[in-house]
Amino acid sequence: MVALAIGIFLASCSKKEVMRAPSVVNVKTMRVSPSSHVVGKSYMGKIEEQDGANVSFDVTGNVKRVYVEEGQFVKRGQVLADVISCAPSTSTI
Repeated sequence: MVALAIGIFLASCSKKEVMRAPSVVNVKTMRVSPSSHVVGKSYMGKIEEQDGANVSFDVTGNVKRVYVEEGQFVKRGQVLADVISCAPSTSTI
């Protein structure tokens, strides 16, 4: 039994691990230099709403209060703002 254990011990110690060389990976290189080539395109244009409406007051004056925010959906007849007109009465649209 002792002889078997010594034999296994010596066999395991005498095993040499085979070292493999790292595999070679071929790569392609290139020299880079400054270029005036621009990647991308620029366009000029005007962005407009798809559905919109012109809003105006019947009188001139200063806006007293605004009831809606930019981009908010509104309904026909909804009060958008109050205007203090040059005339004695206040106008609402």
